[in-house]
Amino acid sequence: MTGTGELEIIQIAAGPIETNAYLVMDLDASQALIIDAPSDVEIELDAAVVEHGVRPVALVLTHTHWDHIGDVAALADRYAAPVLVHEIERERIERPSGGPIPIPPAKVDRTLADGDTVALGSHRFVVMHTPGHSPGQISLYSAADGLMFGGDTLFPNGYGRVYIPGASE
Repeated sequence: MTGTGELEIIQIAAGPIETNAYLVMDLDASQALIIDAPSDVEIELDAAVVEHGVRPVALVLTHTHWDHIGDVAALADRYAAPVLVHEIERERIERPSGGPIPIPPAKVDRTLADGDTVALGSHRFVVMHTPGHSPGQISLYSAADGLMFGGDTLFPNGYGRVYIPGASE
């Protein structure tokens, strides 16, 4: 089934390098997905959740580089929302290390693979495994809504950085 109502999307840049988090809302269902959770996004994201009267049903990580996961544990706890990530990225959220800021570990509730779906109300996002920037990088695509959330798969004028450990053209 495809989405019946339009989705509302709020983009929030947060953390030391202003990484994007997204609150994707199906207002008809009063539900939301949180996509990525950089450090210091919790307060602004919570204000949007309260303002729109939605309940986060999942926290989806496009990948687990330090700039995308700083507030995962806090948000998962705050909303009792399951954390979803590609299996290859699981270790880096459960035992984060190597970033310039301390990041608390978080429990992964569901691993995602290419072709899986993530539901938001009556909307469905297909998981696309899009490695390159990170081995377990995923993108979420909804043809019915004309949307794709790609994390760092694509940057303006090109693809995500591939000179970091684990990356590959």
